Amino acid sequence: MRVAVLSDIHANLVALEAVLADATRSGVSNHLVLGDIVDLGPQPGPVTDRVRQLACPVVGGNHDRLDERSAVPALEAIRLWSRDSLSAEQREWLDGLPDEAELVLGGCHLWAVHASPGSRTHPILTSTRDDEIAGWLELRPCDVLCCGHTHIQLLRRLRRTTVVNVGSVGMPFGEQRTGGPPTIFPWAEYAIFDLDPDGAAFELKRVPYDFSEFQRTFRQSGFAQADTLLSAWAS
Repeated sequence: MRVAVLSDIHANLVALEAVLADATRSGVSNHLVLGDIVDLGPQPGPVTDRVRQLACPVVGGNHDRLDERSAVPALEAIRLWSRDSLSAEQREWLDGLPDEAELVLGGCHLWAVHASPGSRTHPILTSTRDDEIAGWLELRPCDVLCCGHTHIQLLRRLRRTTVVNVGSVGMPFGEQRTGGPPTIFPWAEYAIFDLDPDGAAFELKRVPYDFSEFQRTFRQSGFAQADTLLSAWAS
């Protein structure tokens, strides 16, 4: 079974459609979404609707409830704008997303979270201690622990379990600089899992999309500080 695993779309419909088209070309018809569907991007409503159209398992991210206040004025403004751009029914759906999901796909046991088991904000990093991950897996053994949140792709192996961070569809990051904001790259990221009872293979993907169209969409969205947000992307 081939599964496209997506995370951190952040209301970027142009990037999401590019990822879904790439997955279709790659022979994928199954999807899994790991949260942060909305916020920080120009099309929270259309992206929410598009994810729902996939009719696939979805877990919630820390941005999906739109209750995470930011001390950065531009980010707080877009949080409030995003919330007001969604219908009551869309907000209710986002609020109701589970923190995690356990799935058996292609004979493999997957544990799907946004950031890490038990938290939508505590990240799994290259520096995360093996014993911390092992503690989670002792409680819930699995073949694959898949996550997002950091916006940086990652593959780690711990005994029988592969930990996969699929990166970000809407805002891929470079490595975080100490004391400063990350670089955001103008491409989309996701992963394809090839799953069968004998094992699993993982392809971390980067997909180009029409960044000029994304910029145009942001500027036409009605968000007053679009250029401030767009200045964070690498040229």
